[in-house]
This record gives sequence, C-alpha cells and structure tokens, in this order.
Amino acid sequence: MSNVVDPELKHFRHEDLKVICEVITLCINPDKTRQPSMRELCSMLENRIDTSVSVELKSSSLAWAELALLS
Repeated sequence: MSNVVDPELKHFRHEDLKVICEVITLCINPDKTRQPSMRELCSMLENRIDTSVSVELKSSSLAWAELALLS
C-alpha cells in the first residue's frame, strides 16, 4: 500500500494510510446510500489519524521551517 505514497514523503504512518484508504473506499462506493456523510468521514479521520507532530519532525529544523511556512 505504501506504493501510493510519494517517495519524497519521509514521515508517514502506515496505520494512517490504511485509514485514508478505508475512507476513500467508502467514498467511491457506487451505492450512494452506503456512502457516509461528510460529518462521518471527518469523524473517522479525526478520531483515527494521529495529527500530532512526530518525534522525527520535532528534531528536524528543516521540518519545522516547512511547518512554519505552511501556517
């Protein structure tokens, strides 16, 4: 599954990728009645993906610079 991730992206969690793939699968369900609402999708992502800054990023001055530019 990690072959769908940009090889330049050094810091990602495989568990998070699984969650994202599950959400995508739900979204593309051809049966519209089985597709979750946006509220449900947001809840899945918010509750199951760790968005805290990883230890690896905390130790990298370049990562902090990138985060600063994005905010």
